[in-house]
Amino acid sequence: MLDHVEKIFADMKPMMKKLKKASYKVNMEAFIENHGHYFREMTEYTENASDKETAAKELAVDFTDKVYDAYVSPKKGKIDSAVQTDLNFFMIYYVFPAILLTEHDDAKLIADHLCSRWGKSLRTVRFSIQIMIPYMFHSVRRYLESFNTCKSTLLVIE
Repeated sequence: MLDHVEKIFADMKPMMKKLKKASYKVNMEAFIENHGHYFREMTEYTENASDKETAAKELAVDFTDKVYDAYVSPKKGKIDSAVQTDLNFFMIYYVFPAILLTEHDDAKLIADHLCSRWGKSLRTVRFSIQIMIPYMFHSVRRYLESFNTCKSTLLVIE
């Protein structure tokens, strides 16, 4: 399940620099083109499961464990706080919207479980992140405005 999903973060730094409406649109389209198969795999997994809640939890555990293993510092035994912040921003800007942009019936369920697990397993720093998401489809904007599962995140939508 989700083999090598941690690779979606490989181009994280350049994709987070100088985000403007046009560059975000290009980055998001490239992100979905290159890594969209992971998000389709997630929705197919829950769609074919008899218990969608359990399937979404399993996906969240698998995803977060693989990312944690890829970014944990062998010396410190945890993810460096600067890297953790970058991962959090990347999740907000790219991963959650990409899941929702599948427009699958289970997309919100998957995103909610992933968000919940992300905050628990990767020790998300409890602070408000003020961001602007300049390019989103209407359904994604509406979802992010009501994104109450991650209470530590303040989303400011244009």
